[in-house]
Amino acid sequence: MHDQINHDEDCTLIALEIMKMRTVMRELVAERCKLGDNEPIVVQSLFIARRAPAPSRVAKRRLVPPSLAQRALTRRE
Repeated sequence: MHDQINHDEDCTLIALEIMKMRTVMRELVAERCKLGDNEPIVVQSLFIARRAPAPSRVAKRRLVPPSLAQRALTRRE
C-alpha cells in the first residue's frame, strides 16, 4: 500500500482488505478475552527503517560566553 501511495496509485482495495483483517482480529481478540485469556499480546517488531536517520544539525552552544568563562576560572584560582 505504501508503494502505491508513493507512486500516486489507487490503494482502495488494499486499504479495504486491511480494514477487514483488523475487524477479524478484533473479533478474535474479543473471543480470546471471553475464554479468560487476558495476557497481553506481544509482537516482536520487524520494522526496518528505510532510510538512515538524519544526522543532528544542532550545534553545541556554550551557556556562558568564553570571555566570562575564562574570568570565572581565573577567579577560582
